[in-house]
Amino acid sequence: MLRKVYNILTDKYEPALMKDGEVRVFNGVRFGAINGIIALRRKEKKGIPRKRPEEFIEYGKRLSGKVDVLLLHDSPWLEEYAGKIARDERTAAVAIAIYEARPKIVFCGHLHISPYTIHRFNFGTTYIHIDTSQKHKCYTILNTSSMKVEVWRDLEILTEISQYFPNKFTISTGG
Repeated sequence: MLRKVYNILTDKYEPALMKDGEVRVFNGVRFGAINGIIALRRKEKKGIPRKRPEEFIEYGKRLSGKVDVLLLHDSPWLEEYAGKIARDERTAAVAIAIYEARPKIVFCGHLHISPYTIHRFNFGTTYIHIDTSQKHKCYTILNTSSMKVEVWRDLEILTEISQYFPNKFTISTGG
C-alpha cells in the first residue's frame, strides 16, 4: 500500500515511501531512510523488503553526513532489549548503519515489546523506537519548525523525555 501513496502536499507530488538511501528536506531538516528488515536468506516477505546485513550498513554509509533524521523499520540491539530480541549480526548491522549515518535522531518501529524506547548512543545520536501497533498505539510528532518531538499514545501525550536530545533538537512530552 505504501508504494501507492503520494504526498499531495508537496510541490513534487512525492511518494510517501522513501527509497533506501534517499534524502528529502522538509523545512530545512534532512530526512533519510533505510527500508525493510535484515534477513540472512530472503529478499522479500509479504511485500516487505529484506536486506542482507552488509546492504543495510552500506545504506548507512551512503547517508553519512547527509541526514538529521534517519527513518528505519528494523531495530538495533540495546541493553534494555536483553532477553527480548536477538543480539546477532542483524541487530548489529542496524547499529552499525546508525553509527555510519550519524543522524541527530533515529525513528524506528518493528518491535512490539514496549510502547516506546529512547536511547542516546555514545556518539550523540538519539534513537526513538515507537510501537504503532494496536497493542500500544503510539506515535511521534516532529515539528520541523520548532524541532519539538512528542511521543503520544492515542490522543494522550506521554512522559517528558527532553533530557535525551542533542543540541538543536528538544523532546517535549508530558501528561
